[in-house]
Amino acid sequence: MNCDEWIQALWPVGGSYIPYEARRLYRLTQETPEPLWIVEVGSYAGFSGLMMAAASLERESSRLVLVDSWGVYPHGSSDLDHLVRLLGHAQSVGLHSRFSTMRMKSTEAAAVWPPEAKIGLLHIDADHTQKALLEDVEAWQRHLAPGAALVLHDCYYFYDDMDLAVTEIRSRPEWSGWEIVETQGLLRWKETL
Repeated sequence: MNCDEWIQALWPVGGSYIPYEARRLYRLTQETPEPLWIVEVGSYAGFSGLMMAAASLERESSRLVLVDSWGVYPHGSSDLDHLVRLLGHAQSVGLHSRFSTMRMKSTEAAAVWPPEAKIGLLHIDADHTQKALLEDVEAWQRHLAPGAALVLHDCYYFYDDMDLAVTEIRSRPEWSGWEIVETQGLLRWKETL
């Protein structure tokens, strides 16, 4: 299947991606050099993660990890049913072997991530508060390979906190070697080499 066919097949999973963003994330996944890892932080219902899994079909090995607590959130809802549906949908479309999951907080996953497993694409679409985004970026930054891409979803649409976090990250010296190369739909940073 091509990208648009995957969008149609995976659309029932749900999520907050629009087709343009899904196409762009699909292409970024395909462009990530092997053997680098691809990590999604904040998978929720799983649409974007499964789009990345579909894109990984063209990769020799599948090095995609979806990280989410799929648990009880501060507002009281539980998302374990989203994980069950994500896994069921992945099975039904043949993507179940293309990714693994880490059911824990993002910062906990980053703390146990093997230092030799360098990440070429880090997609963050988790807690949309300034504090949480800063914590996620700080926790995962040390695992990024030279030339890696950092993709943030929902930065400029609905969340002022996300905009504040991006401004703060851009001001930090450790991010001075990175440039924003795309802002439509997804904010994509690329490390300049």
